[in-house]
Amino acid sequence: MGILGVVLFIVGFLLLFRPVIEWSVRFKNSTQGIQTKVSPATIWTYRIIAIIFILIGFFFSLTFFSIK
Repeated sequence: MGILGVVLFIVGFLLLFRPVIEWSVRFKNSTQGIQTKVSPATIWTYRIIAIIFILIGFFFSLTFFSIK
């Protein structure tokens, strides 16, 4: 759980930044042959997901590192 928590925390932190969000959306769409612009709703959806990842990652990291 500890490694998973750290990975979720780092991924969540990276998803808070707009260039990372734009890159991930464009990469996903290019693999499907879709050309779209990144809307503000998409940005906020990714940021909410990022905050959830950070909280879950923080919880997993704490539970793993406190059990010794």
